[in-house]
Amino acid sequence: MNEELFASIYHLTMPFSLPFSRSSLPFALLLLAPAACSSEGPAAGTGGSATTGGTSSDSGGGPAATGGLGSGGGPLGSGGAGPRGSGGDGSSGAGGAGAVTGAGGGSMAGGAPGTGGEATVTGGAPGAGGSAGGDPCATASLCDDFEGGMDPAWQIQPDSTPVPMIDSSKGANGSSSSVVVEVTSQQSFIAAPVPAQSFYVRTYMMLEKSTTMASGHAWFIVGADSLSQGSGAQMRFGASTNHGHAETDFNVYGSPSCSGEKTHFSDGANDAAQGWQNTTDEIMNLDADKWYCVEAFFNGDQHEFQLWVDDVEHEGFHVTADKMCPNWSPTYTHIKIGGGANGNFGKIWYDDVVVSTSRVGCK
Repeated sequence: MNEELFASIYHLTMPFSLPFSRSSLPFALLLLAPAACSSEGPAAGTGGSATTGGTSSDSGGGPAATGGLGSGGGPLGSGGAGPRGSGGDGSSGAGGAGAVTGAGGGSMAGGAPGTGGEATVTGGAPGAGGSAGGDPCATASLCDDFEGGMDPAWQIQPDSTPVPMIDSSKGANGSSSSVVVEVTSQQSFIAAPVPAQSFYVRTYMMLEKSTTMASGHAWFIVGADSLSQGSGAQMRFGASTNHGHAETDFNVYGSPSCSGEKTHFSDGANDAAQGWQNTTDEIMNLDADKWYCVEAFFNGDQHEFQLWVDDVEHEGFHVTADKMCPNWSPTYTHIKIGGGANGNFGKIWYDDVVVSTSRVGCK
């Protein structure tokens, strides 16, 4: 045996007080074997208990837990730290991937796979957009196509002769019904409360006779300060021959500030502040047997009136305080559609009526 190895074994047996010689070498080696195996410390510790990965959430799984550290003191006893699981992308709502198994101490398994997030994230509720398809009825105070009769909001102006009726044989925009009035020397109107002092009314209307056939004065769409026909103020869109020829006009009747009845004609002339000769637009008349989309703006707050026919504003109808008389608008309570005349003007049909505080427009 090598002398250096022999001397080393001799020194190792010294603590056990063993007699040692070359002949006792096998016995010494048997005694030293357990001690040599235990010289590294206690037996390998058990790996730490595996913990689950992050909880599930909309933003993806949390990080996977690391494997626990073993309690053993030696290299085999220390549990390896498990790699983190791949978390989900919160913004896209993709669930987190399962965690990679951590390498535990010795042969121990690391942390269990992390629980990923949900597969999808529910988006927010749709934003409240505008009314569907720009439907004017969505924000209107009154919207009536007369298909099922008259809306309950309508009232019949007292003493209407004859009373307005539903006509199931005529309708605008492909519908089958409308309200019809017959204009003789009496008035016949349906009326509804206004939503504010400044409001729009849009209606489709068709005349049995052209406005060129007007004799005297006729009126169709009225902003009024009462339901009755004989009292209070009425701001009236109609037609007349008061300018020496037939044309549509805007008539201020019973204004709280104007002296007597005043008329503003489609060409811009009037018998008030504007004057007869200050024309600004072409004369406008409405033909018979044709549906027109007519929209009027009664601006009581600013003493103003505007008119659109088939979505085109007629500038001659833009009536303001400086063109008429100061503070000519009454306190509006009702909007009326129908007919009144100094003579026989025939029948007028109305359909798809909308009353609103914002511009309506045609379909």
